[in-house]
Amino acid sequence: KNQILINPFSVSKLLNLLINNNIKKEKKKKEYKLKAKGKVLLVEDNEINLLVAKQNLENFGLDVEIARDGQMAVQKAKSNTYNIIFMDLQMPILDGFKATSLIREFNKDIPIIALSAAVMQDDIKMTKEAGMNEHLSKPIDISKLKEVITQYLETTNEYIHSTEVKEIDDLIDGINTNELFQRFNNNKKAAYQALQDFLKNKEKLLEKLLSLDVGSSEFNSFIHNLKGMSGNLSLKDVFKYTNSIDEVNELDRKKEIVLKLKESLNIVESSIKNMTILKDEKDINNEFSNTQVIEELNLLYKDISKSAFINFERRNIIIENIKKLHDENSADKLELALCNYDYNNAKIIIEEILNNY
Repeated sequence: KNQILINPFSVSKLLNLLINNNIKKEKKKKEYKLKAKGKVLLVEDNEINLLVAKQNLENFGLDVEIARDGQMAVQKAKSNTYNIIFMDLQMPILDGFKATSLIREFNKDIPIIALSAAVMQDDIKMTKEAGMNEHLSKPIDISKLKEVITQYLETTNEYIHSTEVKEIDDLIDGINTNELFQRFNNNKKAAYQALQDFLKNKEKLLEKLLSLDVGSSEFNSFIHNLKGMSGNLSLKDVFKYTNSIDEVNELDRKKEIVLKLKESLNIVESSIKNMTILKDEKDINNEFSNTQVIEELNLLYKDISKSAFINFERRNIIIENIKKLHDENSADKLELALCNYDYNNAKIIIEEILNNY
């Protein structure tokens, strides 16, 4: 008589409510973000790798200065005070190994962290012998970067209001977009522009890939650089094939993988061209007068001369205004030079534009 009949549906509903309530409580847990104090010298010659590394370091609150080759890194390390140096290994003029050795002659204490797509034991051994403290592989693993920052710099944990990052539903062939946006700290505009820059260099990359002797040191250096760049842009298949080429020794096997790499580059090109993310976003209030264009070009010239970082948005605004107020041909030439990181040519083009004003 005293038995109570329980509706199974009600029990299920009650359980769901309890589970959802626990999930909501979990979401309300406090989240903390690592913040670091210090001045960083970032030594990197590739603009895309530089952009990703700079954004990741600044995301920890660090003040970042740039050197685009080993020789400039040595000069800056002599004349400035830094708390840590992140050093690319393969660079023109002076590589990271030699630059580190020279810095160690006058500064034995500053932490120097190697940045390299090469993760073989021999490479890691060489970085130690050159006087580097740690070795981070490209693309940079944020958790490993956090460990390095915690070990060598003064850090605190700051409470943040967590915000859910909306994932992109589009399945884009050859590109892991969610990983890409995480690398760019959810700055989708910068990520999209980096892909556009890669697209503009794609034919040049493909031509070099197919023309170089797979047994040459120049080919190995090219693959090394493409590996780091494709990893930072989350070009999953391009990164996979460059990594495979890097690991095999047989020349015939390398040639087979080169053909797959070529196809993956073509797929990525098609994917970037068809991307809709941020494609239609327009900059507002970015129209310049002739006087402003001249001022911006002079500033750009000075920044290029001292190897300052030129962000994508600033560059694009200048290019668009040159097209409107000067001529499209000069704007296109300047854009191509900047996209190819051909700064000597970019300076010549800027001089020509200024002389014609």
